[in-house]
Amino acid sequence: DPVQNIDTLKEIVTTGFVTANITSTFSMDLPFTKDDFKSLLYYLGLLSIRESIPGAVTLQIPNYVIRGLYYDFFLEFIKHEAPFQVEPDRIRDAMYQIAYEGKCDILVTLIEELLHAFSNRDFIGFDEKYIKIAIFAYANMSSLYLVKSEYEVADGYIDLALLKRDPWHPDYYALFELKYVKKSMISDAVLEKMVNEGIKQLNQYISSPELSSIPNLKRWVLIFSGDRCVRKEEL
Repeated sequence: DPVQNIDTLKEIVTTGFVTANITSTFSMDLPFTKDDFKSLLYYLGLLSIRESIPGAVTLQIPNYVIRGLYYDFFLEFIKHEAPFQVEPDRIRDAMYQIAYEGKCDILVTLIEELLHAFSNRDFIGFDEKYIKIAIFAYANMSSLYLVKSEYEVADGYIDLALLKRDPWHPDYYALFELKYVKKSMISDAVLEKMVNEGIKQLNQYISSPELSSIPNLKRWVLIFSGDRCVRKEEL
């Protein structure tokens, strides 16, 4: 069932893992189940075992290269779901603006346009994961940076990090803390609280040894609501 498989891929993309009973033998005489599809992804090396649980295993995305493949798929899925066109030239300009001007205005505009493509749809259930996926996919397309999502440091996980990738040497590197608030929940007090949380998180992360030595490391808190970036705070 293609819809069933797409639902599985969406779960993998948004959570990073799935639970499955690994199929040991495939049969053409039996229906191809969700577990069969997950098992196939495992045997192809697109998922790896995270942990064993009673009667099943938890499978996860094994590395950042494979994560990029899943995120590219999700971007293609978005293009088919909404009247939206990925423009490589503008994505390159957005990455160059970060790399050589230390600004993310073009990137924010691109994300707003992506969100606007869904403006006639229901944003219930939408959160920062989808924005993170889009920025990851865009940044990965440019090859300027080593792009890491949920990058683990001593004090937590950074939503998105644009780090050194040989042989390129951009003038600026970047960390993003991404947040999404439903339109019905938005207020000055809510936005201020979210900004302060993001600033606190980024200040904690920057103290880690692997980040404190990076020169010209830009840090942004981006808060989206509906199809707009309602706050952009640079530290």
